[in-house]
Amino acid sequence: MVKSNELDKRYGHLKSYQYAKQVVNGEIISGKYIILACKKFMSDLEKYNDSEFEWEFKVEVAEVITDFQKLFKFADGMLQGKPMELAPFQEFILHNLFAWKHKEEGYNRYSKAYIQVARKNGKSMLLGYIGLFKALFTVYAQVFVVATKKDQAAIVMREIKKMLDGAPHVKDKFKIYSGLHMKCSVTDAQLGPLSSDANTLDGLGVDLGVVDEYGAHPNSDLYNVILTSQMYKPDAQICIITTAYPNTLTSPAYAERCMVMDMFDGKIPYNERYFGMIYELDKEDIEDETENGWKNPDLWIKANPLLAYFPVVIDKMKNDYQDGMANPEKMSAFMTKNLNIWLIGDGSASYMDYREWQKCIQEDEIDLQGREVYVGVDMSKSTDLCGVSIVSKDDYENLLIKSKAFLPQDTIIQKETSDKLPYSSYLTTKKDWLHATEGKYVDQTEVENYIRSIEELYNCRIKAIVFDSWGALHLMSSLSEDYEVIDCKMTYKNFSPAIKRFREKIYDNEAIIENNPILNFCVGNAVTKSDLQENILLDKKKSSNRIDLLVSTIIAYSEIMNEEVEDDFGDYFMV
Repeated sequence: MVKSNELDKRYGHLKSYQYAKQVVNGEIISGKYIILACKKFMSDLEKYNDSEFEWEFKVEVAEVITDFQKLFKFADGMLQGKPMELAPFQEFILHNLFAWKHKEEGYNRYSKAYIQVARKNGKSMLLGYIGLFKALFTVYAQVFVVATKKDQAAIVMREIKKMLDGAPHVKDKFKIYSGLHMKCSVTDAQLGPLSSDANTLDGLGVDLGVVDEYGAHPNSDLYNVILTSQMYKPDAQICIITTAYPNTLTSPAYAERCMVMDMFDGKIPYNERYFGMIYELDKEDIEDETENGWKNPDLWIKANPLLAYFPVVIDKMKNDYQDGMANPEKMSAFMTKNLNIWLIGDGSASYMDYREWQKCIQEDEIDLQGREVYVGVDMSKSTDLCGVSIVSKDDYENLLIKSKAFLPQDTIIQKETSDKLPYSSYLTTKKDWLHATEGKYVDQTEVENYIRSIEELYNCRIKAIVFDSWGALHLMSSLSEDYEVIDCKMTYKNFSPAIKRFREKIYDNEAIIENNPILNFCVGNAVTKSDLQENILLDKKKSSNRIDLLVSTIIAYSEIMNEEVEDDFGDYFMV
């Protein structure tokens, strides 16, 4: 074991070493996976005399990285015009990417990197620096900034141009073409933006692919294009950087994040060529709803490492947090972009904090015996997911919620791919969650048969069946012969109160929800739209995936709410 003072002598002058040591010693408040990354860095440094360890940390390369920044100035922000000085955590990332080398062959140790950090932490500048360094020190390098759209890919390229504008002695080594493409005259390296809307992605041989905001990518297609282009380039690198997003079910970045965590946790073998830095609050912080948990500004530094050097920024974050507390539609944006917390849904107008929903879920079957129930039905498209929900109240006025989905049998495989849910498994093991009707369309007769069986199945009494009448007129007509059938008008004026009040019931933990992953999936997907009077509706067009079971649940609840209002109205005039 190498003694600490020996490491101090070899590496003590490097910011990367100082940063790692401060994190490990608890001098910088950090999340679990940053601490583990720094511990690994320190542990690997101790192996510099280990002949069996195939990697070595090149101090001279780290020093070049540090000296190189002195050629530039900050282009904007609080330090505009001042000489560039990267934050210690940024140098830590750069030193790991470029200073670790294979002892015999000399190529970069890390061929892949996943960096997750909240916004306004110098992400674009860091990426720009990474791109410039690779281009100036790698002959014939192909460096691409990769994003889903050309405009997003151009953000980092514009950052590079701003850096060059403030460093004339470096700028004269580059020729800038239209579309922010650049070529280095020293190395013949090329830099440029690359997006899925480019004319062609064929024929690439990428030396450095910077995948920007990977959380916004709908799939891993662009990532795979870069990765396959590097097959015969051992020195090539792909660097993913992203903030958190509200799409854990579909995001390739979330899957990548989980893989990095599993490596650190020892759940999968550690890939020695994969570098990971996940700046986010710890699981226990996120689950803690008290002032000691994620709401505590002292913990926000875990997702915002620049706060250690610019504490003044915390005031702006506190204001954003207060805005989110007053407006649920803003809170998910704060949690994903400022605190780097992954959520399920669309952060621009997420209907509900999914963690609040989870608190109300129970694994046991809900007992509806002897109770009056409302049944909500959302038929949606005949080829798509349809929902039937049963809603009642227990003796303590808590909502009791049970839902079932219906899908056409011929679309099951397609829906499994698009929704990322194991519908086929549910059909055999969890028949209470899902029923498949024969053919390409949902058979309304089978939906009707299920509704008519509810009273016998659960020993309850149906008080009313509530529909969104679109696409369900025949079903409503047939059921109206034996039940009270109510048409729920899904307009801002009529439906907004139920949507808002239902969310309040969940937030107040006044609901017991029988677990159904399909219903949970719908809740996570739901986003809202609003009118000028701040009435809201669930927006099926903007929701990332299905929301039908949530709609059927709120449709059923709307009649319970109306009943409660009528009771309150009657009590008010009681003498």
